[in-house]
Amino acid sequence: MIEFTLTRTSTASIETVFDAMTDHRGIADQTWACRRSTLDREGTPAPNGVGAIRRLVAIGPPFVEEIIAYERPTRYAYKMLSGAPTPRSRRHDRAARSRHRDRDQLADPVHAEDPRF
Repeated sequence: MIEFTLTRTSTASIETVFDAMTDHRGIADQTWACRRSTLDREGTPAPNGVGAIRRLVAIGPPFVEEIIAYERPTRYAYKMLSGAPTPRSRRHDRAARSRHRDRDQLADPVHAEDPRF
């Protein structure tokens, strides 16, 4: 298994950072490489929680991912259902965490350009 960590620091509240990271419909508005982002199914809690299925369109087939953990405001995780250029038998899980470090929040860099940060 390959594992790596990316870290970003923000002065926004931990709740604001988490909400931006889990705004599945808004990913395309905040990430230049994503042309469209939609929810195929809402999760619990609605709309972005466990069981949500998000579809991200960049180039080529869309990435379809299911949210498998949602612990606001500190952690969410998803598994890739389709769209990755690897064998379908390989599991793709990814988790993102937000946590306090002194006064700053650490966040996944996917939404680093988000003005809410």
